[in-house]
Amino acid sequence: MGVFKINVDGATSDQGRNSSIGVIIRDCNGQVVAAFSKYLLGRFAAEQVEALAMEQGILLAQELRLSRVILESDALAVIQAINDNSTGSDLGHLLQGIQLVRETFESCTFKYLNRDLNVVAHELAQLARRNETSCMWKGVTPPAVSMLAQMDLLSLNVFGLASCCICLFCTPFWFY
Repeated sequence: MGVFKINVDGATSDQGRNSSIGVIIRDCNGQVVAAFSKYLLGRFAAEQVEALAMEQGILLAQELRLSRVILESDALAVIQAINDNSTGSDLGHLLQGIQLVRETFESCTFKYLNRDLNVVAHELAQLARRNETSCMWKGVTPPAVSMLAQMDLLSLNVFGLASCCICLFCTPFWFY
């Protein structure tokens, strides 16, 4: 089994709306394995909702019994806190839980990526907030993000990376 790439994003609002998260998991060929959009019953600070998204992403990977994963987020502070094993902040309980689950994987890496490169996970989070509902997809691409997911895959093919799983993870920005 190859390496799986997991993109996560959290959405929060200043307009009194509840927060939400989006998660998408792809195999080493860029095919969607699972996706998740979750409407949260409350408003959370941006950093907290990003940590919740990371937690949901790693838990979904564990549920799917994936052994080698790369989790990506546009929340630099959360990525740094996880990679530094930091648990002293307000997010300590979430970060500690993520670290415990991390240990169950053969390989588990956390990487920062630019917000412009995290559009599918972002759109899944927005979908949950717009519809005020949570949805899970396994083995299919969610219809609401199918065009975005295809554009990611096309950009991968343009760079000639789709044929080699190893190359995908040697590249700093896998689909970009």
